Amino acid sequence: GIGTVRIFIGVALMILVIASINYINLSTARSLSRSKEVGIRKIIGAGRKELFFQFILETTLLFTIAATLAVSIVFIFLPFFNNFSGKHISLQLSSIDLWSYILIMLIGTLLLTSIYPALLLSNFDPIKVLKGRFGMKKSNFRKILVVLQFTVSIVLIAMTIVIGRQLEYIRNKNLGYEKSNIISVAMAPKMAQHFDAVKSDLLKNKGVNDVIRLGRDMVYGGVSTGDNDWDGKPSNSNLWFSMTYSDQFALDFFKIKLTQGKNFTGSMADSTHFLINETAVREMGLKNPIGTRLRIRTVPGTIIGVVKDFNYASVRQKIEPMVFQFSPKDCQQLYIKTNPAGTESALHALQQIWKNYYDDMPINYSFLDESYQKQYMSEQKQGTLFNFFAIIAILISCLGLLGLCTYTAQLKTKEIGIRKVLGASVSNLWQLLSRDFLTLVVISCLIAIPIGYFVMDNWLQQY
Repeated sequence: GIGTVRIFIGVALMILVIASINYINLSTARSLSRSKEVGIRKIIGAGRKELFFQFILETTLLFTIAATLAVSIVFIFLPFFNNFSGKHISLQLSSIDLWSYILIMLIGTLLLTSIYPALLLSNFDPIKVLKGRFGMKKSNFRKILVVLQFTVSIVLIAMTIVIGRQLEYIRNKNLGYEKSNIISVAMAPKMAQHFDAVKSDLLKNKGVNDVIRLGRDMVYGGVSTGDNDWDGKPSNSNLWFSMTYSDQFALDFFKIKLTQGKNFTGSMADSTHFLINETAVREMGLKNPIGTRLRIRTVPGTIIGVVKDFNYASVRQKIEPMVFQFSPKDCQQLYIKTNPAGTESALHALQQIWKNYYDDMPINYSFLDESYQKQYMSEQKQGTLFNFFAIIAILISCLGLLGLCTYTAQLKTKEIGIRKVLGASVSNLWQLLSRDFLTLVVISCLIAIPIGYFVMDNWLQQY
């Protein structure tokens, strides 16, 4: 989906921003080692303009090499990505769009990262540098960069944790019905007409515990209707029911709880009976649903039972009003419950029975729990990629912090030496050097937490 594409474009840009900030910090830290070079060049005639463009040219060369390596790495790992994502993406070197995007990204990153270090280096006072009195003023700009860098990293980490927890929740969520060790297969009319014989043959297999039929796919849903009426229905009501045909065995098979009334009995009277879910009771405005007259399409009848709400579709969708209509002849979805050790035996029996009815048509079966998980394959892949991106972001941010620590240590070399001579311990020096950075990380957390909450709260709204 385009939404996922936009999310990953945003994540890629965030990582690029982190890397750019990293480069600025490392270039700034490295500037001390180049101060004498700048001083000598200025004394022999180099102007500020020439030095500025020299540093810009160095950065351009470095970034061009990096871009070349990046494109090469993309081509090497693209087959692995396609295999993982199930896509067939290809990069055409002859594509003008491809090179346009690379050029725009290269120029944008170059402008973002090279101007500040180049200005800093080209503005050195040569006399002070050569006399050894060179010192760099404390810069709030550098602190702002660190805060921004860690804010982005913390947001990515938060997104990774939330997506991972949500996927874990989806995997283990109690849907309100049993889905383990259940095989689902759509019966064509020829097989559906002989359901009793099919059920009898399947139950002869030791791997089969139970067999039923239903009018819907439990994972991908069934039909909906707005053609309905009931006692006390408001004139402005436009309520739609998700409906399914059923027999008297479905609730026990799927372990769907009956909260009020009774189940179908299988008698002829059930042809005018309905079961509805709790959401239907609530949205119909019924206080005593049992015995209420209800018409679904052209079938009039009464409500005899209420079932507990269950997720009969994706958890992205809220549970809608649902009605079970007793009509076994219209049930063409076959469900087979197996014991864990007998699944293979049950499948073999099913295939043999299938051939008795459709010798020229291959069987297409699925496992209910696997079908459920397939709905969220996209989220699972997103979660894996977010884990990967978060690790990259953390590593790059730590490298940036290393650059700043190196810079600080270079500035305070003499101070550290004097403090050690005066008896300062390693822990005292560690606190001295790390105090400012820890403060910046805390500030980043305070900024990142509300941002991460807002972003992931919006993402979770789709469930």
